Amino acid sequence: MSDSSDEDLLGPGSDLAIAFSGILIMVLLIVFSLGLLQSKKRSAAEDLLAAKAVKIDQITQNVAAAHEQVDDLQDNLEENKSRIESEVERATALNARVRELEETLMSVRTDLNTKTDRLAIIRNEYRVTTAKQRNLQKLSAVLEDKLEEKAATLASQLERNERLSARLEELTHLLEESTDDNQALENIETELKVENERLRDELADKSANSNLAESFLSENQALTLAVEKLEMLRQEYKAENDRLNVEVARLNDKPPIIVIKDADGYSFKSGSAELSDRLRVHLARRTVPLIADNALKFKTYVVEVIGHTDEVPIGRRSCNLDGGLLHALEGRMKVGGLIPCDNTGLGMARAISVVRELRRAGLDYRYTLRPLSAGQTTLPNGSVASPQRRPIEQAARRRIEIRLRQR
Repeated sequence: MSDSSDEDLLGPGSDLAIAFSGILIMVLLIVFSLGLLQSKKRSAAEDLLAAKAVKIDQITQNVAAAHEQVDDLQDNLEENKSRIESEVERATALNARVRELEETLMSVRTDLNTKTDRLAIIRNEYRVTTAKQRNLQKLSAVLEDKLEEKAATLASQLERNERLSARLEELTHLLEESTDDNQALENIETELKVENERLRDELADKSANSNLAESFLSENQALTLAVEKLEMLRQEYKAENDRLNVEVARLNDKPPIIVIKDADGYSFKSGSAELSDRLRVHLARRTVPLIADNALKFKTYVVEVIGHTDEVPIGRRSCNLDGGLLHALEGRMKVGGLIPCDNTGLGMARAISVVRELRRAGLDYRYTLRPLSAGQTTLPNGSVASPQRRPIEQAARRRIEIRLRQR
């Protein structure tokens, strides 16, 4: 009976309690699991937030660095802007200076033309005055000859007068001794009259000579004044010519032409572009410093190297310059391997050989070196050569000319 009562107590109600308990346990387990899961998610979220916070700090630092770079760039931009404005102002000032110099040059050229015209006028006046001076000198010589002739005549007349005076004294003495000799007196009277007329004529000649002398003195004074004026004009012409020469030299100031002559011992091997040892040393020790000094002085760095030869034929039927010149110029081929078949090619090969040596001796790539050839066409004085029937060796024509010019 008790068993049945227990079963009654544990009937359907007890099953429900058990089921409820199980459900409660399951709910608790679920809640606990959810708590654990939430805890893990919270931990993961905190970790993620910490990582994001670190990343945000890095981004903040990068932004700050970027701001600093932007500030630096803005400073650089301002500085560059100021520098550009300064350069623009400087360029404007330079342009103004260039225009001023151009105006000055035009003024100088105008003044030079005016002075040249005036110089031509002065030269013409000088030639006219010189011609007048020569004429005056001729006239002076003629007058001097006439004066000498008249002086000799006067001396002869004076001597004759002295003789006549002596004769007159003698006649007077005879007259005192022979007062009775009327015929002698008449003769003396006649002779005295003749002598008186002659003396009058001589006095007239003396008066004419005096006038001639006065005229000569007047001409001489005029000649002296003309000579003084001519000397003043000559001094003025010389001063003006010197000033114009200085001005022309200033306007035409340009680099000198450097000439290296075969006749001075700076030679190549016959028919070849190979440098002799003496020429190589000369290029390194003398030519390179001279080019550098003139390039710095005239602010020009273009160097033309021109090879000149004489008219003696090379005598080769084949050559390799078309394929070898550029290789030799760049140093990929020996200059001695170049084979020219005419003087124009020989001049070019020698110019290339000199260019390579100048480059090797110190002319760096600031300098533009241009090899050129004139062959046998140009004489040392710059004139064009005429063909010879029988060409002979002429060391004076074999040379290297080096010219500096603007780009």
